[in-house]
Amino acid sequence: MAKEAEHEVRKFCCSVCSKKFKQKHHLMDHQLTVHSEERPSPCTTCNKKFKCRGNLKTHARVHSESRPFPYGVCRKTFKTAVEVRLHSSRLHSNSRPFHCKESQCRSNFRTRPQLRIHALVHSTVMPAHRSAVFVRSDSRIPRRPLTNSL
Repeated sequence: MAKEAEHEVRKFCCSVCSKKFKQKHHLMDHQLTVHSEERPSPCTTCNKKFKCRGNLKTHARVHSESRPFPYGVCRKTFKTAVEVRLHSSRLHSNSRPFHCKESQCRSNFRTRPQLRIHALVHSTVMPAHRSAVFVRSDSRIPRRPLTNSL
């Protein structure tokens, strides 16, 4: 009985997908964000356009120096919560979810770029200045010479 009452309250129906909403502005938001290519919220700094004002607000941090998301372990701060989660998983965990696909290689890496750099070891064509180009001086990746041998 309660479910029937809930469906009766949802009287605003999307003409595209038939999803129902309790309030007309929720239906309008849905149609704009899901079914429309319109992007009515432009960034005043770079003119990038967004479907939702919330996404514009998040994007605005790209242009600001504000870093309101601290990570407690190392006290580094970030512009978004997503950056905090990525930092935590890449630098403060033992997780190495990126695996080398070569049959005899058992190397695992924290990030996809680290795996891509490693894959050059298995390549027959190596850049002439491979260590200078691919390993930053401040990198946490252990330095070891890359060779052309498999």
